[in-house]
Amino acid sequence: MTAYAIFWEPTGSQVSASYHQLIERYFQDVGSSALYHNNVQYSDSSGQVPTGASFGGSWIDRRPYPDSTLSDAQIQDEVRRALQIQGWSASLSHMFFVFTARGENICYNSYCSFSSFCAYHGYFDKEVIYAVIPYTGSDREACGVPSSPNHDSDADSSINVASHEQMEGATDPLLNAWYDSQGSEIGDKCSWEFGPTSADGGNVTWNGHRYLVQEEWNNQSGGCALSGP
Repeated sequence: MTAYAIFWEPTGSQVSASYHQLIERYFQDVGSSALYHNNVQYSDSSGQVPTGASFGGSWIDRRPYPDSTLSDAQIQDEVRRALQIQGWSASLSHMFFVFTARGENICYNSYCSFSSFCAYHGYFDKEVIYAVIPYTGSDREACGVPSSPNHDSDADSSINVASHEQMEGATDPLLNAWYDSQGSEIGDKCSWEFGPTSADGGNVTWNGHRYLVQEEWNNQSGGCALSGP
């Protein structure tokens, strides 16, 4: 699956200095990781499995937010705008991540960022796969990681929740595939479980770069893990 990053940051809004660079680096590194390889045990009805991931590019949109609290419909419109302007195409092998700036709230039905969720994924128009990543630094107590291997807690926190959504987007893109009897997807079953961390605050090294990402459900071993079968 190819990941695309949409940074919706109106003129005057704020993100950390290395926010874009670290998130883009994560998307470049994760596809060959042992964590992403965990997804190969979750096949579709034809036996195909999600193997590998790549980074398709990013776009910064300086358009003002229509409201102080964004709706899911407005997020979907932002994805459509990115597809049109950037010439990106939608398919089951493309996933679009919308990152908002500090202080912007997002509500989906009656559920809102930081009080009910830190991020979510879904689809619309049959096969537009997307994820919504509110600026985790807006409320680190709710959505922040306990340590920051890249010395940027905002970016490291957003990478962690983006990883959660990326793995679920790969294994349950249309919300009708891999989840348990309680409705939890492979990321939900292991939310905020990081396992052992090193002195630098990271728990994985990909392409020489350190990250702190949550574990994902390994169905074969019956537990949370940072690597697959």
